[in-house]
Amino acid sequence: GRVAATDFSEVAPISGSECTAIDAFRAIRSTDGARLSVPQRKFEMSVLPPDSAYAGKVGGRAVVSLDLANPGLDFALYGIEPSGAISTIIPNRATFTGLEKTGTPIADLGGDRYRLQIDADHSGWSGILLLTGKGGFSEGLMDGNHGPQWQAQFAKAAAANGWQAEMVWFKMADEVRE
Repeated sequence: GRVAATDFSEVAPISGSECTAIDAFRAIRSTDGARLSVPQRKFEMSVLPPDSAYAGKVGGRAVVSLDLANPGLDFALYGIEPSGAISTIIPNRATFTGLEKTGTPIADLGGDRYRLQIDADHSGWSGILLLTGKGGFSEGLMDGNHGPQWQAQFAKAAAANGWQAEMVWFKMADEVRE
C-alpha cells in the first residue's frame, strides 16, 4: 500500500489544556463573513523598531485586518500565545475608539475597517480571537483555567450577549537567525 504524505506545517498546535477554550469559541463561530484576516501565515522575526512594545528585542510584527463594517457592533480582541495563554488586546469598542489610529499600530482605513500591527517577542504559532456582539466582555473573561466550568460560564455569557467568534492564526519565525 501507499502512504499519503501529510503536511502539518500550516497547522497551529495548541496545548491540550486549551482545547476547551477553542471548543467554546468554535461553538459560537461567526457565519457573517470574515471580519478578521491576515495577509500571510508567517511573519519573519527581526529586531523590533522603537515604536514597538518590544523595542530592540527580536520579535515579529503581524499585520491583521479588522473589517467590522458596523460602528454599532461592540467587539473585543484577544491574543493566543504558543503556550495557550489568552490575553486581552482590546477589551471593547469604547477602548478602541479612544486609541489613536495614526498608522502604527492601528491604521484607520475608513468604513469601520482597520489594519493592526501586533508585535510578539516569541516564535511559533499565535492566534487572534475576535468576539463581536452586544458587549459584556468582562475584564477577567479569559483569565484562569479554561476548563469545563469556564466553558459553561462563557457559553452562558455568549448566549446572553449574542457573541460570535472569529480566529486567525499566524506563525512568528526566525528563519534568518536559525
